Amino acid sequence: MPLACLLVEGDVDTSIFTEIFHGSPPCKRGGSKETLAPQVRRFREPDENKDNDESTGDRKQTPQKGVMAAYLRDRDFDFEPPPDLDQPTIDVAAKSEGEPPLGWRLNRHCIESYLLDPRVVGATFNVPEADWEHLICTAGKEIAAYQAGRWTIAQLRSGLPRPFKLQTSAISKGDFALPESRSQTDVETWCRQTVSTFRRTVEDALSDEATTIAFGNRCQQFSDDF
Repeated sequence: MPLACLLVEGDVDTSIFTEIFHGSPPCKRGGSKETLAPQVRRFREPDENKDNDESTGDRKQTPQKGVMAAYLRDRDFDFEPPPDLDQPTIDVAAKSEGEPPLGWRLNRHCIESYLLDPRVVGATFNVPEADWEHLICTAGKEIAAYQAGRWTIAQLRSGLPRPFKLQTSAISKGDFALPESRSQTDVETWCRQTVSTFRRTVEDALSDEATTIAFGNRCQQFSDDF
């Protein structure tokens, strides 16, 4: 099923993928990566198009197929690099069998990573690929520790509870259900217990031990052997 629209994050992505795909499908700037999947879902929703029946004056609804859109986003620090960089990586699959995925993510960190590829640079600026590869490796060694630190923070961040996990309701039945005891003392106890549980989860995820282990593992990944 061909795509009628491909959403990407920014202007650079739009320019590059428009050239790569020769405008088919057309690429449109979708903005923040967190908003791309919801936008695609709205694009794909059936369009209830209201028509007038001129002979009777009755209004009728004629279901129309929605736009078959998808998106392509940066991988960033949200996911580990895939083992096979040559295979497309699905970011969010569609619920219906046979329907194209809602979107894919780049196998490399971001679109700019591809622009540093020696083959791309060599073809664009007519410089020997080996020379550029040597420069990339030299620069990579200089920033290896910093990149390990960035990945450490990203890894620890992924273990944090989402803000909505700090529940504002004392029971799980919803905002409109009330606990049996609503005295000031019992409510304060519930508040303290809820905050304490959430805080312990955050403190465990961001402990000195967790940081040290994560950073050490990342430094091994960013060694000179890469």
